[in-house]
Amino acid sequence: MPRIGTELAQGSRKMQCSQDGLTGVITHLVQWQQIEPFYDPYLTGLPDIGDLWPGISQPQLRVVKIDYDEAMTLGYDNSMCMVTVQYSTERNLGNENEYWARWSFSGTHEQIDVGKGGWVWETAGTRLDDGVQVTVQETRCTAELKLRVDQFNRDLIMEVDGCINDRRVFGWPTGCVRCDACDAVPQYNMVGQIISWAVRYEFVGRKIEWNKSWREGTQARDVHGGLLFWQNEDAAADWYTTTATLVGQPVWVSDLPGQSSNPAGTGGWDTPMLGTTRKYESVDFGTLTNIPLWTGDDPIGTP
Repeated sequence: MPRIGTELAQGSRKMQCSQDGLTGVITHLVQWQQIEPFYDPYLTGLPDIGDLWPGISQPQLRVVKIDYDEAMTLGYDNSMCMVTVQYSTERNLGNENEYWARWSFSGTHEQIDVGKGGWVWETAGTRLDDGVQVTVQETRCTAELKLRVDQFNRDLIMEVDGCINDRRVFGWPTGCVRCDACDAVPQYNMVGQIISWAVRYEFVGRKIEWNKSWREGTQARDVHGGLLFWQNEDAAADWYTTTATLVGQPVWVSDLPGQSSNPAGTGGWDTPMLGTTRKYESVDFGTLTNIPLWTGDDPIGTP
């Protein structure tokens, strides 16, 4: 229990060491008027967020949370405050010889609008005027690594951010996994020297390549640039039809004579290009991340 007194050194202490590093708690019992109407740790002499554990050289054991609770104490004014100061290394203690990697997964999905071109009603056989929404399943993956100092290269680690895989990796086909985030936190020994790094990557995988987007079907136009629609009045026109359900519907370029194999007339997943540039850059995740490959993955190095 905390002891009542004016010296902060009289606050009770508790420390714990685990695989996540060091944690500690110091409690102080003070008058409420010491922290009201606002808490000014520099005025009261109490700890503030980020302060070091008193009297210890370990530079990563710092204040991460402070709680204030009313305390009823026999024989004393009941306007007392229990100040509970929590310290933690935030898992920043490392092992210079340790190396490991672990994964976690969560499933989600995205509703994607796929535009006109090719969609028909199953029963009626008529084409849709507008596109539809399709569900694309996604797997969100987090990979956490503990790297030795000699394995850590900041530039290589950050090079995968915003990129996709250039070969089969982590069980995903080429182009189907994207790196959405990465960060690296130094790990220290008890005297504050960096001896390892905790690195975390966030990936999103899906069956459709990330460089592919839905391309709408292209509607045919006349010589004046006007959009063509099926009609039943001018039999000499290429867009004449006797099928009542087609009248008034768009004429796609693949509907024109000699154009049945033209892919532009039907919507589909395609790769947008600007010269030779695609939406996402493709890189070798295995080489850049130091994450162990899975069974069946392509080897690292030159494809």
